Amino acid sequence: MTEASEETRHVRSAEDLLLALRDPDLEVRVALLSSIMANPQVALQFGKFQNVDLIDELIAQTFRVESTLYRHIVTAVLSAFDDPRVPPHFLRLITYYGEPDLLEVVRSRLMLEPVEPGLATYRSLVLQTDSLRHTHAAADLLSRSESLEPRLALRVSVANTLEVDQSPQIDSETVSAWIAELNGPFLREASILAEGKGQHGFVTLAARANELDRDAMIWLLRWGARTWPLDAVEVVRLGLRHEDEEVVLEALRSVETLGPSGSLFAAEAAPLAQSSSARVRALAISVGAPLDSPRQALANETEPEALAELLARLRKSEGKAAIDILVDHLGHSHYRVRIQAQTELAALGEAAQETAMRLVREGNEVQRAAGANLLLGLGKQEWLEENLLG
Repeated sequence: MTEASEETRHVRSAEDLLLALRDPDLEVRVALLSSIMANPQVALQFGKFQNVDLIDELIAQTFRVESTLYRHIVTAVLSAFDDPRVPPHFLRLITYYGEPDLLEVVRSRLMLEPVEPGLATYRSLVLQTDSLRHTHAAADLLSRSESLEPRLALRVSVANTLEVDQSPQIDSETVSAWIAELNGPFLREASILAEGKGQHGFVTLAARANELDRDAMIWLLRWGARTWPLDAVEVVRLGLRHEDEEVVLEALRSVETLGPSGSLFAAEAAPLAQSSSARVRALAISVGAPLDSPRQALANETEPEALAELLARLRKSEGKAAIDILVDHLGHSHYRVRIQAQTELAALGEAAQETAMRLVREGNEVQRAAGANLLLGLGKQEWLEENLLG
């Protein structure tokens, strides 16, 4: 034994050892435990006192002590013993306590033992999500097993911290388990694994997309638009009709990603241009949702983002006939609308030249600045110098 304290120097028997471990002075007990940790087998050789040996005492103390730190120290000391009583005790501990440090000691020690004796305990822990620390620990322990049923193998794959992947393919038999993981706390991990299952995996999930919650649906839309656009059409349609605004917005972004194929969704996108959500209206208009009259829509719109998108639609549909409306919006109170109006006038090029010159000569301060910028973009610097400086 080490010379950590007066008490530890006087341990000469099992009685001395056990009485010191029960000493009311915490420092005495901690010093003794440090000595035991340094020479565990030497301490064990003291044998029993009143039919209790060192292992029995340490096991009892893990359930008796009130100090979390002391319980952690006792558990760490126990983990150093290669004794048949330790693994069953640690199987109990892993279900009792959730302190991160203590749980890691228990997990690390059980990783040295065969997995089979703990299968029932690990299974119950890995399938619950009330304590994700326990879920991760159990998943690590089960990752060593090669005979897990698909549902359990999937949970172990998404929850273990060792990057072990035993996840099954996504098919008619496993898709419910995949949906459960995608709808749960392991969405990120499950989505990464799912994307590795390829086109068949996407198609299988897409057929059950109505069972996905908001975040999982958003992920599926992104995956489909990015990787499997032809197979994503029905998922996008479902997303455009979804009750959650964030899903609808992601579906509209998917329409935008699909480019010319976005015309396939005209029927679903049309009502979104009149949505009560300004974000939805603006994005729906941006991706080409059908409008009876952009002018009329502009007259009824008040939200800057939607107004800006409507100005772009107006210029595309009417060309130079939209100049009057665009000029009117150069003085809008919101910068986003002003910038869009100027951008659309610039897009008209030569068709807007006369208007730009008129604005420089006759407009207010904002209009003169916009007109000057337009003319600079058209290469009319000499005209500007003559009319502004001359």
